[in-house]
Amino acid sequence: MHIDMDCFFVSVGLRNHPELKGKPVAITHAKSGVISNADPNRQASRAREFELYQERLPEGATSRVVDLTDKIDGLASMSEIASCSYEARQRGIKNGMFLGQAVQLCPELKTLPYDFEGYKEVSHALYNTVASYTLDIEAVSCDEMYVDVTQILNDTGLTVEEWAIHIRNEIVDITRCPCSTGFGANRLQARLATKKAKPAGQYYLKPDDVEIYMSDILVADLPGVGRATLAKLRNLGLNTCGDLQRSSLKVLQSELGIKLGKKIYNQAFGRDNKALEFDHERKSVSAEINYGIRFKTKEECYSFLQSLSNEVFNRLNDIKMRARNLTLKLLIRAEGAPVETAKFLGHGVCDAISKSSNSNLLYTNPEIIYREAKIIYDRLNIPFSELRGVGIQLTKLEKIMPTNKAMANFLKQTTVAKKSTSDSDKIGVDEYQGSSSKDTENLEKNKNSTLIDNTMPDDSKIIDVKSDKPSSKKINTNFSKPVKSPIKTVSAKSRGRPKGSTSSRSRISPNGNTSIKHFLQKGDKSSSSQVEETNKERELEAKLLEQIDMTVLNELPEEIRLEVLQEYGITSTKFNTIKNNTVVTVKMKTSEKNSEEKRTASSGHSPFTNLTWEQTKAGIKAWVKSENIPSAVDVDMLGDHLRQLALDRKLEVLQTGFNFLYRTFSTLDCAWHQAYFSIVNNVQQGMVARYGKTLYLVTAFHCCQIH
Repeated sequence: MHIDMDCFFVSVGLRNHPELKGKPVAITHAKSGVISNADPNRQASRAREFELYQERLPEGATSRVVDLTDKIDGLASMSEIASCSYEARQRGIKNGMFLGQAVQLCPELKTLPYDFEGYKEVSHALYNTVASYTLDIEAVSCDEMYVDVTQILNDTGLTVEEWAIHIRNEIVDITRCPCSTGFGANRLQARLATKKAKPAGQYYLKPDDVEIYMSDILVADLPGVGRATLAKLRNLGLNTCGDLQRSSLKVLQSELGIKLGKKIYNQAFGRDNKALEFDHERKSVSAEINYGIRFKTKEECYSFLQSLSNEVFNRLNDIKMRARNLTLKLLIRAEGAPVETAKFLGHGVCDAISKSSNSNLLYTNPEIIYREAKIIYDRLNIPFSELRGVGIQLTKLEKIMPTNKAMANFLKQTTVAKKSTSDSDKIGVDEYQGSSSKDTENLEKNKNSTLIDNTMPDDSKIIDVKSDKPSSKKINTNFSKPVKSPIKTVSAKSRGRPKGSTSSRSRISPNGNTSIKHFLQKGDKSSSSQVEETNKERELEAKLLEQIDMTVLNELPEEIRLEVLQEYGITSTKFNTIKNNTVVTVKMKTSEKNSEEKRTASSGHSPFTNLTWEQTKAGIKAWVKSENIPSAVDVDMLGDHLRQLALDRKLEVLQTGFNFLYRTFSTLDCAWHQAYFSIVNNVQQGMVARYGKTLYLVTAFHCCQIH
């Protein structure tokens, strides 16, 4: 079934103006067909603009502006008609026609302004009405949709006509606006059936009548046939679907291409294999303005780009998405086109330019969008006074992953863990072990009151809670307020990195202390047994790596190398860390070595002492969120800690740490990038002191690089 509201904008407007029903009505910005600010030179500039439009049309194509020079004088309004009533259409008026021309055809034409709130109200009512029967809906626009009613007809036993009468009457009663419905075996047949049903009617195109019905359809009415394609078909003498039916597929494909030729040929017979899309996945988000663009200064241009960036980000944020590609779209006044356009403040005849950014950034805030758009504009070097349209489009969309605030809160705010007499009392972030059945029941009772923000979706992460008994239960951590855990001892040892956004810059320290040391002290300190256990694991890993000839391993094919690593229990990440630690050899001065020894001796006073990497990472996240510009003291403190990791031969943790820092700092401004470079220099000194070589690290951001 295809549903389309009749003269949607007009119908909504007539709800508040019933006295205009039955009269020619149009929806447009202007109130009359004559402009008030007459310009003696307007007629000449309009004539020139229309000529340029004509020159740019494909051969054989037509346009609504063709031959308007003699029909519209310098005083005629160029405001476009968005929608007109059937009474107006009977007088020759069409949607998209200029108001000045329309008034010449119908002097008694009545105009109404736009009513966007009304359109929104009626559109919601329309979709809610249909959705109350089925969710098999493909939205086309605010007033048009396709609906699969097969199940409804099977369940109710209604005929197509009975269902059509019922749903149309209900829509009219609720919206007070008329609609038409068309029915067919596929979307093409349903849509073309609606054309016969209008206005305020219904039509069912039965399978046996399809070919005959289609023969009278104009090729211009087929979906996907634009001006250029229509011109080619007319050059072949093909004006109706009946002409296409009598033509051959080879002729169409030779003129239109294999794919398009076959598609149009099938449409001429009413064939359409495209299924309805009930779960449409959005591919892009954009905001474009091509009216009223007249910049007087470059600052005005930049300010507009900033506003447009905010708007497109808000739209992106509304659908809970992020993007990885940005395209700047510009309309530039064509060479020879009049500065004063035929339509007041319209874009006129323009050249369109689109340029995409190749930075592959994750666009998480409007500032990043503005910065990239500005960079593209500056590189194009287009005079701001020549701009007539500006747009920003975001593509390669990604869904925002639910922020696991429980993880960060757990790492930052839990009390110091006490050593339990039983190892079964330890509970990890990803795995809970040793909880009694009573504890498990308490957790289940509190499942609606705790650790994760209430904006988390219902299908948030499930955590296994394993008890000493064979049975286990899954608990959904979709809670609302923190609860005191019935389990006494908690260990902060976790697997993997927590889900969390590093782009938020809200201040989180209530007492104003935003140093990294402050946030580290809030975290849970690991017990000495955990540190010893971790050190033992690393010593074992080091021994395994010493048994492998890395030179030979590097030369092995990928599949065989992975088998060897798996046999020794070594992950590809650990292997890459070792492989990358063979770079340039740099000699260290004696004074630097002495300084290094002093740093090593004083490392015991570091706030990072006895913290696991996950706890350190949580502290860094909190620090980044709390400060707009990193302080030198904090940067040095973090650099000293990572340098100590190099001196202690903890290269795996060091590599992981720098990967995390780069991901985190890359979303921030250049002040943080410089902090990253300072930390890199600090650590490389430690690498040279210990190994005589530097560690391979990423040393460039999109805006700057290390020197």
